[in-house]
Amino acid sequence: MSLIKDNKYWFAIDSNPLRLEECARWLCDKKCGAMNIFIGFVREDCEENRVIVNLNYESYEQPALKIFSKIADEATELWPATKKIAIHHRIGCVGVGEASVLIGAVTPHRKDSFEIVEYLIDNVKKRALIWKYDVWEGGGSWSKSAYMIKGI
Repeated sequence: MSLIKDNKYWFAIDSNPLRLEECARWLCDKKCGAMNIFIGFVREDCEENRVIVNLNYESYEQPALKIFSKIADEATELWPATKKIAIHHRIGCVGVGEASVLIGAVTPHRKDSFEIVEYLIDNVKKRALIWKYDVWEGGGSWSKSAYMIKGI
């Protein structure tokens, strides 16, 4: 497991199942009225009419955590009232129906919490050094969202 945790940010990349309840408890803040948590799950459908069996995630963990931190810093500049942010991602084999990513934010008001979580997940998917390999019966391939590294 790779992790960064302080009073404002909790970032984790781990091969174990996501600790959803623990994360939700950590995110609680008595000064805020809104907590928004996005949880992404592995689904069985895939392009080309193949049924997914599982996804295998790979990552350059320490650089990915630094990217999580940069994304969170950018988000708190855009939404300065944000009190806490959590970004957790699974690596390794993740089966259909299992959670693969958790993004959470706590803000004084709900509108900001929805907007910041959308910003965080969109940027994690685009920028974090995490790739997925789709596995189906009889084969597999790198996801179309996988990309080549262009200078770290």
